[in-house]
Amino acid sequence: MRSLKAVGFGLAIALIVELLLVFGIAAPIFTAFVPESLARTSALADGVVVVAAAVGMYWGGMAAGYKAVHRPRLHGVAVAVLLFVVSPALNLAAAHDPFVQLRDSGFLLLCGVLFAISVAASFVGAGRGWQLQIYNRKVKRTERRLGKR
Repeated sequence: MRSLKAVGFGLAIALIVELLLVFGIAAPIFTAFVPESLARTSALADGVVVVAAAVGMYWGGMAAGYKAVHRPRLHGVAVAVLLFVVSPALNLAAAHDPFVQLRDSGFLLLCGVLFAISVAASFVGAGRGWQLQIYNRKVKRTERRLGKR
């Protein structure tokens, strides 16, 4: 049960960070400075999405790795994999084609790049979360030891 909570917490953090980056930072900049015709056909928009996914997955993997009791990297990578499973599942639940955009080779390549970068970023983030958990345990032990003297 704690594993599910750790992965769920990581999923929530990853989604929040990604939404803030895309809709809170990138969207206003794009609407103000980039013409709409260029933004839709530009690789710049794809790059922003890839960077937002990488940063979001890093923080989501870090949160899952920090909360995990055992196997923090597995929990961190589970965040990225589950987010890629959730999207087609939601499309299927809404009675839509779950892979409607994957008919285009360019979009399929972008999804592959997004998946690889997301898994790598969440793996690195999970390791960092585990390191933070170990550090916090050491600090708590030291505080307890010094407090008892």
